[in-house]
Amino acid sequence: MLTNNQRFQKEYDDFAKKISMITDEKVKNALNLLLKKLLEEVRQIDQKHEEAIRGTRLATDSLSAHRSSLSNLRQQIAKKIASCEQAGLIR
Repeated sequence: MLTNNQRFQKEYDDFAKKISMITDEKVKNALNLLLKKLLEEVRQIDQKHEEAIRGTRLATDSLSAHRSSLSNLRQQIAKKIASCEQAGLIR
């Protein structure tokens, strides 16, 4: 499952660590919200995979939408963190 994937866990932990060091509370809260959404998308993808494995539902359209959303959230978080680093908002 993706939630147990080492690469995802490292990325998530890196994001969380950098977010925790942001000095602007408004920006930090916005990024924490995006991080929560990212985790929810990963959980949704895991659930769709479980459903496909069990044969209870074929969820290719829904899975594709979740993957796209996951990619978009990753990009948003990485971009905002990079902007914070450039602005000196990370201590």
